[in-house]
Amino acid sequence: MPSLYRAENAAELLHNLSKRTLGVYERIVTASAYATSLQRVRGQVLSEVIVEYAAAPGSARSLKVGVHLPNVSVRGVALERSPDSRP
Repeated sequence: MPSLYRAENAAELLHNLSKRTLGVYERIVTASAYATSLQRVRGQVLSEVIVEYAAAPGSARSLKVGVHLPNVSVRGVALERSPDSRP
């Protein structure tokens, strides 16, 4: 039973991490589901565009980005420095 308990904890950790990072957690139990999930990930990665920027200290805290591509969905993720971190 201890290994089953560890597996459930690991699955819960991955599920929570995927929610926190706006990802998706799928529990796969068959080989065909694995292949389907890989195809879904492949399609998502091929359609993604990542925009990174760094703001100078004391600059405005907002950014506007326009996306004009067909069949594109936009998801914004804000990453903040912890108050005690130093550049």
